Amino acid sequence: MGSTGLNLTGAIGIMNVGSFKTFNREIISHNPQDNFFSYNTIPNNTYRDKHHHFFVEGKLELLDQPNEWFYDTTSMTLYLYPDNGQNPNGRSISGKVQDYAFTITNSTDVIIKNIYFFATTFFAKSSDNLLIEECHFSFPNCSKRMLREYDVAPNVSTFGQPGSANEVHNSVIRKCLFEYTDGEALRVYGDSNMIENCYMQYIDYSVSELPFLMVGVYFSGDANKFLHNTVHDAAASAFLAPGTTPEFAYNDVWSTGALQSDGSVYQGTSATVQNSLIHHNYIHDTPKYALRFDAPGGDPGQAGQYGNMHHNIAVRTNGIMVKGNHHYICYNTTFSSNKNGLIILDEDNSNDSSFIYNNFSEKMSAHRAHQIPIPGITSSNWNGYDNPSVNFYNLMDTNTYLPLSNSSIVDAGVPISPINHPQNGAAPDIGALELGVLPWQAGVDWSPTFYPWIQGCTDSTSCQYNPLANIDDGSCGYANGDTIALTACDSLVWNGINYTSSGIYNQILTNLSGCDSVVTLDLGIISVDTSVSYVISSSTLTALAPNATYQWLDCNNNNTPVAGETNQNFSPTSNGNYAVEVTQNGCTAISNCYQINNLMSVSLSALNPIYCNGNTTDVNAIASGGTPPYSYSWSNGFSGSFVTLFAGTYSCLVTDANGFTVTDSISLSEPTAMVVNYIIDTLNNVEYQIQGGTSPYTVSIYDGISSNLINSANFASNYIFQNIPCGVQIYEASDSNNCYQLCNNMTNCELTVPVPFSNSVNNNSPTLTSDVQGATYQWLDCNNNNSPISGETNQSYTAAVNGDYAVEVTKFNCTNISPCESVNNVGININNEIDYVLYPNPNDGSFTLERSSGNDQAEIIIYDLSGKEVYSDTWKSGRKKNIECNLSSGYYHMHIIISNKVDEVREIIIH
Repeated sequence: MGSTGLNLTGAIGIMNVGSFKTFNREIISHNPQDNFFSYNTIPNNTYRDKHHHFFVEGKLELLDQPNEWFYDTTSMTLYLYPDNGQNPNGRSISGKVQDYAFTITNSTDVIIKNIYFFATTFFAKSSDNLLIEECHFSFPNCSKRMLREYDVAPNVSTFGQPGSANEVHNSVIRKCLFEYTDGEALRVYGDSNMIENCYMQYIDYSVSELPFLMVGVYFSGDANKFLHNTVHDAAASAFLAPGTTPEFAYNDVWSTGALQSDGSVYQGTSATVQNSLIHHNYIHDTPKYALRFDAPGGDPGQAGQYGNMHHNIAVRTNGIMVKGNHHYICYNTTFSSNKNGLIILDEDNSNDSSFIYNNFSEKMSAHRAHQIPIPGITSSNWNGYDNPSVNFYNLMDTNTYLPLSNSSIVDAGVPISPINHPQNGAAPDIGALELGVLPWQAGVDWSPTFYPWIQGCTDSTSCQYNPLANIDDGSCGYANGDTIALTACDSLVWNGINYTSSGIYNQILTNLSGCDSVVTLDLGIISVDTSVSYVISSSTLTALAPNATYQWLDCNNNNTPVAGETNQNFSPTSNGNYAVEVTQNGCTAISNCYQINNLMSVSLSALNPIYCNGNTTDVNAIASGGTPPYSYSWSNGFSGSFVTLFAGTYSCLVTDANGFTVTDSISLSEPTAMVVNYIIDTLNNVEYQIQGGTSPYTVSIYDGISSNLINSANFASNYIFQNIPCGVQIYEASDSNNCYQLCNNMTNCELTVPVPFSNSVNNNSPTLTSDVQGATYQWLDCNNNNSPISGETNQSYTAAVNGDYAVEVTKFNCTNISPCESVNNVGININNEIDYVLYPNPNDGSFTLERSSGNDQAEIIIYDLSGKEVYSDTWKSGRKKNIECNLSSGYYHMHIIISNKVDEVREIIIH
């Protein structure tokens, strides 16, 4: 190191200083000439004082090989040592820009299939029933130590995270490639997951800062399986940490553990041994143990118990090593091991109750290197130590691992009831394979596409075949020849050539796949007959093509179809240019335009609309074409080109000087007749309801005598006029076209507003009462020319003198005078009577009434000299009645009324 002359201060050391654990640390001091350096501390209890290895990166001066790179976090500059010293500008340079392309959380039944992942991968947690299938992962994960994040594990392909809520269960990774990882190939947290038929190569080139034992594939959970996988060039000391009750079977593994000391392809720690199934694996050419039940402990129970290892082949490895107890170690084959091949340790009383049956090993021992008899319950094992004069390769084919047909290990084993073995003979053979039985296969059953990936056509029979491509992108094309039969109308442009006649033609074409093909065209050209004849006498055009469909066209209107003209014959109704579109034998063609100029035409137009129902309008007929002069005959008997017509439909026949005729018609509409209705309610409100005519409408109401306007309104269909005076009024109704409702041919129509009440009087002489409630009143003196009685405006009136009286009642804007009523029982008695005594009189408004007899209830009413009632009281009973009237000085008349009759009248003087 010192001979390089490099100062490694600030570089990153990737250091295997903990046996099976490796750490990233910054080198904090180094002198260029020294062979040692100082680095930041690692976790407690992880340092080991032997087997130290390291490499250094993270410094620009270290770049000396193609594709090496360095990132300066201070200047944020990326440096690259390009291959062949070429300038990297303009070249395609790929690198990692994201951890995960897919992140799956809280999900079920997700499938990711047939995707090529470069420099990215997947992450899933809190999910179930996931499937990752037929995917390729190249450079999927990378440490972040170049970003100076030293003690952080890389983000790798992951099912689950620590913690039961984060785990993934019942999920499968099948038929996938994992290659060129910095960090594990996989981490799996959860139960009942399976890694099956996957290919893993170049797994982890630093094995640094990983969880647990720092392995190549890490399981944490129960009942997980690793089956039919191929693994090679995995750098971690132990490739797989299995979790509890695992199954590790039918795997082909070689070349592991290059970057750490200790280790095994399968590392079964004490907690993971029980009920584990380790079988049918082919592990070869690795400096580490092939399989191991291994954990430190003072007794077999601490090292793990009740594991199963059977039908495994370990060749050119460190062997199979078993600690613990109560295991089944059967049908295994080992040879060419670094030391002993099948190691059944007896330390701390291990394996005294393990079953060791039917195993074939060049070196089987209770020690890692020395020959020591194995412990446990043993039977039918072949151990090279026990047969020093026999070469193992004389018993077994070292290429196929099958027993040789004349070998002593054939039928030399014993049946083991817990373990299935395909037997071909009197007894099982010793070792992993049975002579005469098709050997079991380990590893994947497919061929991965390794990086670099080149897309293209991979079929050598295609004209687009790319011999460098290893991913077929569907671009393969093939030469082909074909005969195409086509028919065309008049001509056909095919592949850039215009054909105008029937025949057979050949072309050499380059198809969409880029391949040359000979194509034969069998062409039939169809011609359409578009000839037309014209008969002047009948003004008829005729298409001469038989057995066709036709559509006549107006050439003067951009070949617009003439509506309804789809017959072979066509008689135009006006001069112009016409053609026919003929469809025959599936082809369509348009004839030349033919000029027609001998036809007359006439147009009818109304000068104005008919505004009012029953009115007329002027209509003008204009003829053209033919030979003038023209005569006009209307369907209602009129003649001439200018007529006045009522609403209706009329036709006009025009005849020219040669007797050719043309007819046109016109429909004249008018508004419906205006219908005016009105309703008068009990409040003298008049509601007009109008239909017909043209809305809106106008109604004006005038006084029937003075002709003064009372009210007017404009409305859509109905309107209510409030409090129209009683009597015969006049109204006018018109619509928006000034069409009036006519009454006796006049626009003035009568509106009779009746008095909405009956004015009668209830005569209880001398008291009169109007029968009309809630009105205003004025009592009248009929004997004085109906002159108003001053102050008498109540509903009731009591006459002071005999005479005839009426009442004028006003209500609802209407005034009515009742018939006159007679009062003849009023009299003034100023004589002293014995029945009634009034004293004192004169008085100051306080006096007493006495009656000599009788006890009837009486009404006492006092009137002034104008007849106005000024005081009233009730004399209910008794002989005396005290009166307090508080009236002004003057003369008054007092009436005493019993049973609605005046019983006594007295004069009162108040001073």
